[in-house]
Amino acid sequence: MSDRPLVLVADDEPALAELYTVWLAGYETRTVHDGDAAVAAFDGTVDAAVLDRRMPGRSGAEVLEHVRSRRPACPVAMVTATDPDPEVAALGFDEYLLKPATREELRSLVESLLALPMHDDERRRYRRLSRALSVLREAWTPARLSGHDLYVDLRAELEALSAELDGRTAD
Repeated sequence: MSDRPLVLVADDEPALAELYTVWLAGYETRTVHDGDAAVAAFDGTVDAAVLDRRMPGRSGAEVLEHVRSRRPACPVAMVTATDPDPEVAALGFDEYLLKPATREELRSLVESLLALPMHDDERRRYRRLSRALSVLREAWTPARLSGHDLYVDLRAELEALSAELDGRTAD
């Protein structure tokens, strides 16, 4: 058994997935090329997952849902050519990186995933919502965001979580 962190890499472009694996030298990697294989490869030993959003079989969003149902604290990044939208933001990824990614960006992404503190459920949800809303604000105009009901709901959820967490720290 290796003491190196295990990173699940799932991308439907085999050459790109293999390049990511090379770039992640120093980590143990488990590399797959579709969503069904990603679900099969995810087990209790995976320390972080890097998922493409659009893959054959199950989508990256479906794989993310599977990961969250099995191990909610496992950090997950979406590395994709697809611009973010509120629907995927609601899933609770930890990081979102648009392709094409550089070696440095991917390594930094994985390092940040593995460094994430494992807080309680509310703090993890707060961090994930904060990151998702930040990604959306980078990709969408304020007018487009304000007109999207799910974005408004996500902001309200973040504000409620913030108030709850502030209340817990004041006690």
